[in-house]
Amino acid sequence: MAAPARSLRDATPATSDSSDEGEPSSAASIPIARLRELSAVHPVRALARSLTEWALILGAAWACERYFSGAAYILCVVWIGSRQLALHSLVHEATHQRFVPWRRWNDRLADPVAAWPLFMTTRAYRNAHFPHHRHLNSELDPFWVARQSQHDYALPKSWWGFLGVFVRYVTGLGALTRLWTLVRLHKSTSSRHEQRPDARALCQLACYVVAAASITWLGAWKLVMLYWIVPLATWKAWTTYLKGFVEHSALPATHPLNKARTTLPGLFSRLLLLPLNMHYHIEHHLYPSVPYYRLPVLHRELMASAEYRRLAHVTRGFWRVLREGVAFRPS
Repeated sequence: MAAPARSLRDATPATSDSSDEGEPSSAASIPIARLRELSAVHPVRALARSLTEWALILGAAWACERYFSGAAYILCVVWIGSRQLALHSLVHEATHQRFVPWRRWNDRLADPVAAWPLFMTTRAYRNAHFPHHRHLNSELDPFWVARQSQHDYALPKSWWGFLGVFVRYVTGLGALTRLWTLVRLHKSTSSRHEQRPDARALCQLACYVVAAASITWLGAWKLVMLYWIVPLATWKAWTTYLKGFVEHSALPATHPLNKARTTLPGLFSRLLLLPLNMHYHIEHHLYPSVPYYRLPVLHRELMASAEYRRLAHVTRGFWRVLREGVAFRPS
């Protein structure tokens, strides 16, 4: 396993040189020895989780094919889309070198089991994600800039407005907007060298060619469309939008602890909307070296501070997040 110091350095983006608001103060301080304990990466936990997600996806597709009905298919699309979002979260873990503790194998393992099936790469995601950490909610934050240009994130938004966004995404129309956003993000955050094909890109292309040939040989394109592409273009696209809204929209942004939101969702939301502890988002921004499976512990330790409880923007319940969006009035 990599030494803790190196692990922390690799996982944590450099902070910006200056800030009007300064550091988050002692409210969010964790002793370095404790932080190293929390930041230790389990050798196989994320990899095993990705294989579990694939088993859940394949099992749902098999069950739906065996007992097919309209209602069963809708439930299957929702379930598979939520598991695709879980795979997305594992790509995010790999972005911070939290997938496995061996730097050389981090991207090599995360790409084929989590990123490439979602038509992503860990490297491209990292190129946009680290500036997001360094320059949160500013003109240098690629995600913030992308959200500012999308009507879906515009506030204030009525309940009818949220319903309209939901309908657009679950019918697949929102996926086109997201695809265009991803293309622009990739072009704006990748260097000219990275936009040229390299060995890793050629390996990704080769995997796609082999997969397409295998699907054609097996005559399985209908199954792939029904149980991968449709969930990806509907429920996964919707929950990805929702993830961005929950994490960074309708917030006062007057202090480092209220520029992101931690949400405490119920079981339904954790399963289908915010899997793999992604709702502990303030904690992730404070300490990106902590892997997803230790974020609940980090949250409890931070909440022990009365100052942290006062300053951090913690919302209990997914629906309350939407109510904050309805009530929010930009200054």
